[in-house]
Amino acid sequence: MRKVILCILLSTLVFTCKSDKKGNNSMSNDSIQNDDTKQKTNKFADELIDLRDVNQQFTSQLKVEKFGIQRINDSVIGFVFQLDPSTSEATVAKYSYGVKGFYSESPKPYRSSSSPNMETIKNEKYIILRNKVNITYFDSLDVYIYKRKNWKESGRLGGIKIKDILIKNENE
Repeated sequence: MRKVILCILLSTLVFTCKSDKKGNNSMSNDSIQNDDTKQKTNKFADELIDLRDVNQQFTSQLKVEKFGIQRINDSVIGFVFQLDPSTSEATVAKYSYGVKGFYSESPKPYRSSSSPNMETIKNEKYIILRNKVNITYFDSLDVYIYKRKNWKESGRLGGIKIKDILIKNENE
């Protein structure tokens, strides 16, 4: 008789635990679906490393709202500048962009320049400067603009400074 009662109690306990787990799984499935929706809408921005507000301007027509790092592969990254919504593609196309990065491991600064086009992703406007970089951290970046067609004559026309830039993801 004791064995029968013990079996009934154990069976009840096992089925009760299983039904609790099923309820938890459906709740987590709902939250996973909500997370998937969030990821689809903000996927690009969410993938950026060290995304932050900077609210600086190169010129009155070329304003940067946010800055982040895009990891393209092991040696290539993108310096990502989210622009003010009023920025036009013609304004971005007038300038070339230079980057001078300072880091404690080297007495010589990192340097690069490029002439990117404006990219629109999820109704946000970006400039992405893609470069080969083997550094995991910059103390500061000095980003400047100059005329695309006559850079010798124009010199620096504007610049922004960003400090403490982490290039390596915390999980790496």
